[in-house]
Amino acid sequence: MSGAPCGFDAAAPQLDPALRRAADLALAAPPAAAERATALRKCVRDEVKVLFGAVDVLASPATPTTAPPVGMDTPPGHEDRTPVDWSYFTYPFNLTGNPGLSLAVALAANGLPIGLQLVGRAWVETILLRVAAAVELPGLRAPMFESSEG
Repeated sequence: MSGAPCGFDAAAPQLDPALRRAADLALAAPPAAAERATALRKCVRDEVKVLFGAVDVLASPATPTTAPPVGMDTPPGHEDRTPVDWSYFTYPFNLTGNPGLSLAVALAANGLPIGLQLVGRAWVETILLRVAAAVELPGLRAPMFESSEG
């Protein structure tokens, strides 16, 4: 793979197949596309910075579906999409560098966890972690996650 970053060729066989496909697409992009993507990333980062001037933490679904079953790379109904295409709640914050985390907050009817994503202001992880700890307090979690031992 010509033009690959130092060490990528050696590590590529060990990567998750979906990540490998995304990396291969990115490495094949012409320089002009990379320049446009970099400009878009800066624009998105600037907009998110304005948002976090008004809020401390943003809550959203972690994924558009429940967690995928073990062994599946993509959630059901999204098999024809890349990870970037179906991770539309988390992906913007991968671009901006904002800290984020996902908590399993309930179980769907199919028994798989439903994730809540919390995203915080850049370089202010303590508030994000405090909110996450509060969400995990007994009484705030969905009943199926409450311990029978109290």
